Amino acid sequence: MNKWYNEEYEFEIEVTGFMQGDHTEHYCRNGEEIGDKYHCTYGCPVSKDGYGICSKTMMMLHPLMEAVRSGGDLRNLGGDGKYTKTIVCPDGCVIFRLTAAPLGNENFHTGGFWKDPCRRKENPMDVKIYSRNEIETIIRNGEFPKNTAVITFYNPGDPHVDYDAVCRDVFYCALEDVDKSYWETHCHKTYDEFFDYADLVAEFICEMHDAGKDLICQCDYGESRSAGCAAAILQHFYQNGIDVFADYRRYPNQMVYHKVFDALRAHQNNAEVKE
Repeated sequence: MNKWYNEEYEFEIEVTGFMQGDHTEHYCRNGEEIGDKYHCTYGCPVSKDGYGICSKTMMMLHPLMEAVRSGGDLRNLGGDGKYTKTIVCPDGCVIFRLTAAPLGNENFHTGGFWKDPCRRKENPMDVKIYSRNEIETIIRNGEFPKNTAVITFYNPGDPHVDYDAVCRDVFYCALEDVDKSYWETHCHKTYDEFFDYADLVAEFICEMHDAGKDLICQCDYGESRSAGCAAAILQHFYQNGIDVFADYRRYPNQMVYHKVFDALRAHQNNAEVKE
């Protein structure tokens, strides 16, 4: 299975009670127990142990999930909140509570994902560069953009920006901001040892690109590591990485640029060979 589209909502279904009694034996065929939780995005809900929810109950849940995906308010269907509603299974036995959580991703239909692969050509990846202070202000003000992934650079041993509340697609890069001369002279390491996981970053970038996401490159000051990474991405996909180098506010890290650009090119070549 290749789940290529990042869904707009995640759903949790919790067993909150029984209409009669307090145990599942000889009562619920699926074995539902109070406190059980099931999770899903578009597929069918499963528990942490891998068990699926009652199939008859799913027939009731699916229209409610579609109502949420279409921008509806579950309060208009008897829910106690925009994203919450309690239902009773078709057999009148088990009480479930449905809760939806927006993930900040673009809608499947209005975003044109069903048109892939043309969508990415019509809507190029928007690559932005931010400093730590800038992105933390954006997060604090509730202005983090939808349908956006992040590559964040920070010094090894230092705390990184916390994106947990606003973005699930984040690649964390603990990487010194040094040039080749300093790396080899003071760190006593070779060029090959610098950013030696750039291939994983390239894989992440291509995955986000193919999923139709935009991308934020962020480092402490938004000048060096993030700029080098952004320039490599723009050069690889759109041949305009020079714009970052020409921006007087940026000082792209040359090693980051070449590491990411070479990794993206290698990733593309490997994909073409497999095809």
